[in-house]
Amino acid sequence: MFFERQFGAEKSNFFMAEAPDKPVSFLRIVNRGIEDRALRHYRQYYWRIDPFYRKYAEQKPSEISDVLTTEDILSYKKLTRTEYYNDFLKPQSIHHQMTVHLKSGFQILGVVALFRSRRASGFSTHDKLKALLAAPYLSGALKAAIVSEKNTALESVIHSLIPDLPYSGLIIFDRFLEPIYKDERAISILSTLGVPGREFNSRSSSGQRDIYGYCKKLLGSFEGKENAGARELQFDLFSEGSRQKVSVRARLIYEQKSGPLYLLFFNPEEHILGMTKDLRSMGLTRREVEVVHLLAKGSKNAEIAERLCISEYTVENHLRSIYRKMGVSNRTAVVHQLLQILPDDFKRRPVC
Repeated sequence: MFFERQFGAEKSNFFMAEAPDKPVSFLRIVNRGIEDRALRHYRQYYWRIDPFYRKYAEQKPSEISDVLTTEDILSYKKLTRTEYYNDFLKPQSIHHQMTVHLKSGFQILGVVALFRSRRASGFSTHDKLKALLAAPYLSGALKAAIVSEKNTALESVIHSLIPDLPYSGLIIFDRFLEPIYKDERAISILSTLGVPGREFNSRSSSGQRDIYGYCKKLLGSFEGKENAGARELQFDLFSEGSRQKVSVRARLIYEQKSGPLYLLFFNPEEHILGMTKDLRSMGLTRREVEVVHLLAKGSKNAEIAERLCISEYTVENHLRSIYRKMGVSNRTAVVHQLLQILPDDFKRRPVC
């Protein structure tokens, strides 16, 4: 309504962003003047040939212009020759378009699309400047609304999940795959995999990239379905080097107001986690613990070197340090000592 009055637009749409790699969501649209039937057709097909969508869908958020008009993408003459114009825009008397991208840093929060008919003039340079000035204020208001919505959704989710909380750990991600809740157990488990649980805000580690990938896969299985509900996915994460495994159960909760929330329950192999803790208490470094894990699986020095991308000479140095810290003299004694650390139900399994 504000933008329509300020820019003489006759129709408009507002799209929320739902994920880092998706510029808009077709599940949450605020529409003014566009027929519902036309919006359904857009969701089903026309977004694929929408030049505005294609322009910013192919770019990183940091590269997307805050304001775009039709002329920034292609000439009006070329637009009128496209299927998108003749079969979608023209029947709705839409001839001029301007989009305003609402951002927080490099993250797209939402997109406002403004439309004018043929009888109106196109959006001018002055219109673009006004939109550029207004965009930060609208972005701030939208960000505040999202934070408030996020906190409300988080509180309701936590209360609804009380029966599930005995799981080994819990992390909740919002629609942008940013963590909004992490318990201490989850942070501890992630740290054993080399993932910085407390600073889980980048994709620098393979574990983080795997988690983001599975979350996007989970959303993909849900997207396009109108009914609210939950979807689940189970997968394993492995630490680099020792291949220590952590089982993860991911749950997608989608509510029309808050968008998707990703709940990750961590359930590691407790004997491995306990063994790692005990080894670290003996003074072993993270790398030495990785060597011990591989040693326990029967790996030879050459295999350990290849797995950890180090030389056999370095492996031998690590082994000498491990022997000294564990008070043993050879690899057989290391395995024997590991058997004293492992719980009874695991001792019956072959270690190497």
